[in-house]
Amino acid sequence: MRAISWFLSFLLHATVVVAGLFLAVPTPMNVRLDVPVYQVDLVQLVPLKGVAVPRPAAPKSPTPPPAKPLPAAKPAPAPAPAPEAAPMPEPKPLAKAIAPKAQEKPQPKAEANATAKPQKKPAQEKPQKTKQQLLAEALKQAQRDVKWKERQERKVMSDALADLRRQVAKEDAKAETEGAGGESTEGVVAGLEEIYAAQVKALIQENWRYPSIPVDAALAATVFLRVGPDGSITEMQLLGTSGRSDYDASVMRAVEETRQLPPPPGNLTQLRINFNLQDMQ
Repeated sequence: MRAISWFLSFLLHATVVVAGLFLAVPTPMNVRLDVPVYQVDLVQLVPLKGVAVPRPAAPKSPTPPPAKPLPAAKPAPAPAPAPEAAPMPEPKPLAKAIAPKAQEKPQPKAEANATAKPQKKPAQEKPQKTKQQLLAEALKQAQRDVKWKERQERKVMSDALADLRRQVAKEDAKAETEGAGGESTEGVVAGLEEIYAAQVKALIQENWRYPSIPVDAALAATVFLRVGPDGSITEMQLLGTSGRSDYDASVMRAVEETRQLPPPPGNLTQLRINFNLQDMQ
């Protein structure tokens, strides 16, 4: 046990000695020989009390060198005399007057336009008409045809009425000159009244708007009219009914809308007119 403690003590001291030797070795210093060495007097760095330290004199500014004299300016050369202007030659008179150029007339373009063919426009498709439009146009055309036919018939009756009036006037004048032995004019007057009644019926039918009734319906209404000398209707009356009130009312309404008729021939003042539906179809 004692030997172990001596051994440990020896190791400890040996370790301390080795460590001291290792730390005591000085590190090498690098010395540079190419750097200049300056010597400083440390005694003169501390100024003495009460003694003024002389300040270094300010460096004198270098004196500029004297300026070189400028060369003397040369005198400007005298201007050269201007040459005399040569006299302008007088213009010679022209031997002949220059004739004005004839203005070019523009060529008419009428020939070019005449030869050019007009471009045809593309035909536009006409819209197709519906059945209702076609029926309406057909109805209007039929009404125009009926009115034209009525006007033609009325014109024929008017012409015939005028002829009968002239014939009656001649017969009356002849009867007055010949006395009681003259021919009777009753037949002429009767024909004249029939033509006048037909003319009055045609005028009233132009204003007649009958209701929608089947074509095969046998309807007829008789109307009595009293006419003044100027052709005005002074009285009207339904003598024979058709059996339908709407049909009879349409006939009387047409008479009211007509009102004015041609002057009746002779002493005619009363008329009876039969309005048959089948005559209107």
